[in-house]
Amino acid sequence: MITVNIKGGGAYDNVVTGNEIDGNGLGGIAIHKHYVLANLNGNTISDNFIGDNNVAGDAADAATTGVFVGRDYATFPPVAVSVYDNTISFDHYGIFDNAGGSKLTRFGNHFVHVAVDVRA
Repeated sequence: MITVNIKGGGAYDNVVTGNEIDGNGLGGIAIHKHYVLANLNGNTISDNFIGDNNVAGDAADAATTGVFVGRDYATFPPVAVSVYDNTISFDHYGIFDNAGGSKLTRFGNHFVHVAVDVRA
C-alpha cells in the first residue's frame, strides 16, 4: 500500500515491479490519497503477477481488486500513476479508480478471469 496520512506528505516516484501479490485484505497494490495536498504522483506498477486480492472487502471497493487507486474525495486533485505490463488475475476489478478521473496511464496489462479490466 502506498498512502499518505499527513497533510502535505508524499509517497511519490516509487516503483513496484517483479512481485507476486495474492491474498491481501485490500487491493493487491493500493495507492490511496487521504489529504488534498498529498503527493502520490509518479508511482509505477509494472511487471507484477497480481492474483486474487481485496479478499476482506473495503468500503471504497467491495469487490476483489488487483490494483486500487483512490482518493477520499473526488474533489481532490487526481493521482498520476502508471500501471503497465502486469498480469492481473482472478479479481472482479483488475484496476479500480474509486474517484474516476485519475491520471492513470495503463497499457500492456494482461487480464485473466477478471470481470472488469479497468474501472476508471
